[in-house]
Amino acid sequence: MALLNHKRVLRQYRNASLPVKISLPFILVFLSFWVTGATILGIIFSHKFEHKFHEQAREFSILVKREVEQELEILREKARLLSVKASIVQGTSTQNKLQLQQILIPLSAILNSDVLTIINQDKKPLLNIESSLFKTIEIDVQDINSLLITGSDIATIIDSKTSGPPVLLGTAPIKDENGIVGGILLGTALGDNFLTQLNQSIHYELIIFSDEGNVLASTLPDINASTIFSYQLNSHTATTINDKSFFAHPIILDGLFEQQFTLVLLESQQPLKQTIFAIWGIVLTVALLGASLTIILGHWIARRTAKPIQNITQVARQVVQKERFDLRT
Repeated sequence: MALLNHKRVLRQYRNASLPVKISLPFILVFLSFWVTGATILGIIFSHKFEHKFHEQAREFSILVKREVEQELEILREKARLLSVKASIVQGTSTQNKLQLQQILIPLSAILNSDVLTIINQDKKPLLNIESSLFKTIEIDVQDINSLLITGSDIATIIDSKTSGPPVLLGTAPIKDENGIVGGILLGTALGDNFLTQLNQSIHYELIIFSDEGNVLASTLPDINASTIFSYQLNSHTATTINDKSFFAHPIILDGLFEQQFTLVLLESQQPLKQTIFAIWGIVLTVALLGASLTIILGHWIARRTAKPIQNITQVARQVVQKERFDLRT
């Protein structure tokens, strides 16, 4: 079948006019190079933009991790500053809960934290101030309190015993002239509010999920936890959430005792698809314009080239057929 088609094409080419015979091979060769070159350029520009697109998301992933680490350091520094305040040291050493309440309750709004706890030397709470969000979160701080009483100041992440988000903690021991008399603990939930603040700065969606794939906090509304994150935690992993396509960039956060938490930055595929579509639209437009110009110009040159040859052929026929040897061209 292919052989028959090939023969048919050759027959049509032989029967074609001289301008077509002259122009067609050159036009086909030029078009093959033109289309190949345009396709290569389209692929290069698409890959280059895609790489830049993913590179920007990776940079924001690093920025998000730094923001979390910075928040941890801020909590620890706040705890240190409060731990050396004379009135707090005195209230903790004397276990005067009323004095601690009078000092710290007015400060709690300024500290911008979800939980503030003061413990005594026996690791018993003297004061515990929680935000409304934190009332739904239950955390186990026994190990942290034990480290705190030994003099350790800690900035770490711990998970909640409920299905709530992880918690950022900063601690500092409280000391008087006799030694450690207690400790102070400041905490911020790594929840929806915290992620929303990050989202307003970087404009990427963020999700924290458990090892089982359950969503603990997110900037996306109404997500279905059972259909998310059935993939290996590698960059550029594609996933679909609420019928929207994203590339997932995992951010691993280290907690206490080698515990790890996974925060995922979601990079929408829609802007990438739109830009690549625009790139290929430009490439296709340029290719079509170039092809049209080549066909028109090639055919025009072929006609100009073939016209003298056709004139000579016509005169030669008249000389032979009519025996008019006086004709010149």
